[in-house]
Amino acid sequence: MSIYKELYDVFDKERNLKKASDINLRQLQFEMESNIHFMASAFKQQLPCDVIVAGLESSVFKQLMQQSSTIHSKPLKSSTINGYKEFEKYLHWNADKLIERAYLRLNLLQKLIAAGQNDQQLKLKSLFRFFMLVHYHLADKALPRR
Repeated sequence: MSIYKELYDVFDKERNLKKASDINLRQLQFEMESNIHFMASAFKQQLPCDVIVAGLESSVFKQLMQQSSTIHSKPLKSSTINGYKEFEKYLHWNADKLIERAYLRLNLLQKLIAAGQNDQQLKLKSLFRFFMLVHYHLADKALPRR
């Protein structure tokens, strides 16, 4: 086999990995954005916490975890948190760690609700804010100020 063929095979493999990573990122961003819109709408309608948590999705995240996929992005920057002190402790975390933390929080809420602890309004609002942080980080934008 020629060296050109070997080099092309390496290039093609890397290109396909990048393409798969981009697809995974888009799917995950859509799932997070869908959850954000659902939570915002549910808060306005004053739905109970257990109903809100039951409506949140995590299928794309679970699929990516089973595939051991990683999301490559730059570490969280101070320009993304835009002065929100509550997020300063997450500065310089990479996207994978932030995404795992967001879905870990969701998983905790689901377990608390399943255990009959339905009054989880503060944790739910905290999850909403954290999903917003991760979503804006993945989109490489600054969180909006009021």
